[in-house]
Amino acid sequence: MIKYPYGCTEQTVSSFLPAVAFLHINKDSSYSQNESVKELEKIVEFSLKKLYSMQNYDGGWGWWSNDSS
Repeated sequence: MIKYPYGCTEQTVSSFLPAVAFLHINKDSSYSQNESVKELEKIVEFSLKKLYSMQNYDGGWGWWSNDSS
């Protein structure tokens, strides 16, 4: 669930949401400085940037950055 080959909106969200959920559940854990957690934080940051860049003028998303909402 971490990496998908194409990077379309669906695949970006499919790696983003589980990472956010895990980080939310794990926030008070002793694993917060674990390398895997740091990698998930990078995935969340990358995914947010990608989704913002793919967002259309009307606020929606298509499957790809040049698709209509």
